[in-house]
Amino acid sequence: LGGYFALSLDGVRTNNVPFDVLAFDLKSQLEKIASLGMVKVIRRTNINAYQWTVVFLDRLGNIPLLDVHDHLTCSDGSGSPLIFVTETAQGSLPRMDGPYAGEVELNALDYTGGDEIIVHTIGGLTRGMPYHFRVSAWNGAGESYGKTQYSAPSIMVPMDSPDPPSSIEMSSIDDATIQISWDAALVKGGSHQIARFKVELDESSDSANAQFENGTESFDIENTPEVQMIVLESSADDMGGMFVVHFMGESSSNIYTDSDAVQIKKALEGISTIDSVNVSIFLHTQDSMTSYGQRWIITFTSQIGNLPSILVDTGSAPPSTIATGGTLFGSSSIVRVETISDGGLPASFVSPSILSINNTYTSRLFAFNGHSWSDPSTSRHAISPSK
Repeated sequence: LGGYFALSLDGVRTNNVPFDVLAFDLKSQLEKIASLGMVKVIRRTNINAYQWTVVFLDRLGNIPLLDVHDHLTCSDGSGSPLIFVTETAQGSLPRMDGPYAGEVELNALDYTGGDEIIVHTIGGLTRGMPYHFRVSAWNGAGESYGKTQYSAPSIMVPMDSPDPPSSIEMSSIDDATIQISWDAALVKGGSHQIARFKVELDESSDSANAQFENGTESFDIENTPEVQMIVLESSADDMGGMFVVHFMGESSSNIYTDSDAVQIKKALEGISTIDSVNVSIFLHTQDSMTSYGQRWIITFTSQIGNLPSILVDTGSAPPSTIATGGTLFGSSSIVRVETISDGGLPASFVSPSILSINNTYTSRLFAFNGHSWSDPSTSRHAISPSK
């Protein structure tokens, strides 16, 4: 199976994508169709077959089927490749009859003669509660309003400014570098809603009166990727066989112990719950327990946050972070999984090596929840970098 295809809706077409396109890449292409908004894409694989499930998150109701532009090929000419679109669940509009439902009538005459865009602010909402909005118009004819237009995005959650980070501490790493750490557990606008932090460093010996103007260094602190490691170990140079990877309830095809990085990446990205990963292979460092083996470094490049651990399965026991026997061969062979670094927003930051041992520095932090920045929070003490 080879070639490429494209999808279209409302007269707008995606770029051509390969026959085995990753879920993340197909999502990116579909979201370029403005009328679709955000979508979720899940990919499943089988022998010479691929299936993508598309969930429309912003465009509501019964949506026409996507059109397929097929340029697939079979390299050996043994058959004709087939691609088609089916509807697995029909979308519907919200019923607007829940316990938090409400309505407000606006006088159209109040909005004439100005901008064509009408802006109306709704207050009295419950913080953290997701809301859907729709609008309809009445032209004076009859006793009913016309067809409604739903909001995009389909759901909004009211938020106010988050609390600033707390317990800011500074420590010196060397004579040009400082580490800043803080408590990311916020009272208001919890840490799971924070999109990023901002760190500022100012040359000031008085943290209470730091101006943060000329000479201030500013750094954005964003989500870091989850990095996990699959370790293969044996007491002799005779490891062989295969195992299966499980992740968030889905499993891979068989992965052989002598697979290269491209083969491992393809197997992992064939799991519907994994979007995209980078894979690096290193020889395992010799220690007191083993003399032979490899380390496969798996970096999740598109999924944000602290992810669950990969599980491995050789058929000898339920999937776990460690497996032996079964389909794994060799002297005391074992495969295990370790987390190198959790994904998500860090709660510490090490400055670049640009600071001066002759200066004293104060830091302050801001939190951003996707809508607004918090007030600043300043470190309690000022320090100078030193060894």
